[in-house]
Amino acid sequence: MKKIKVKINEEEKSVIMHALVEKRNKQIKENRPPEPVNELIMKLMNK
Repeated sequence: MKKIKVKINEEEKSVIMHALVEKRNKQIKENRPPEPVNELIMKLMNK
């Protein structure tokens, strides 16, 4: 799989983080594993 790096500002980071948290919550409600989304959240937090 090819990795893509994108530069984002703080506002964009906030929007993406909010969307990922909503996706994670939806995964949990549907009894689906949230780990893939958790990994993305952690990567975004470390940037």
